[in-house]
Amino acid sequence: FTSTRDPKSVKLLGDSASTMMGLDLAPFRSLDEFAMSQAKFEVPELTSPDKWSAKVVSNLLYYQTNYFVGALLIFLLVCFFSPGKMFFALLTLAIVFGVQYYLAVNHVQVKTWKKSHPTVIMVGTTIIGSLLLYQFGWVRVFLLGILLPVTLAVAHAFLHQKEKAHVSKGPFWKKKKEIEADTQEVSNVAEVLGVSKETLMGRILDEWGIEPEFKYIS
Repeated sequence: FTSTRDPKSVKLLGDSASTMMGLDLAPFRSLDEFAMSQAKFEVPELTSPDKWSAKVVSNLLYYQTNYFVGALLIFLLVCFFSPGKMFFALLTLAIVFGVQYYLAVNHVQVKTWKKSHPTVIMVGTTIIGSLLLYQFGWVRVFLLGILLPVTLAVAHAFLHQKEKAHVSKGPFWKKKKEIEADTQEVSNVAEVLGVSKETLMGRILDEWGIEPEFKYIS
């Protein structure tokens, strides 16, 4: 017995595998670029909060797959030593955030509050979840398995420096309209680099009230 597959169905399966719930999958960046020979770390100018905050968001979007892989490794390591505590800690947080999501969807007042003050709602939900974990004695696994990867990712995004990519304006003999036509092809830098708002990191930032806008990687 042999079966044949329609090429269109195979392509559809491939497209479905590359996306999850309408999310795009950002590329995994090389280790040299991420943390080794090509990487450069320095404290940004704290006097320009708009600049360094935009850089943090851009790095979180650009290196998000690296962050998620690293977080998964740390999470699995903590689960190996404390599987029971980690399971109940995750279950507790899932219930707390699930209740918050249910209220935001089904109650107008909570929905309005979250839309107007998303960061306050998310911070408040996290505090409630942390207090419950403290009561049950599961704070350590939460700190090591969840909060530690988040802290490391934010610290990397804050300190990581990368040279800006300059777009050439074209040779002097080209007319202005021709130059503009050429630059339009590379105008959407985020799309070229595989970074968009419809990624997992973009959704997470949006839930916290942070605009997932990719500006630069410097």
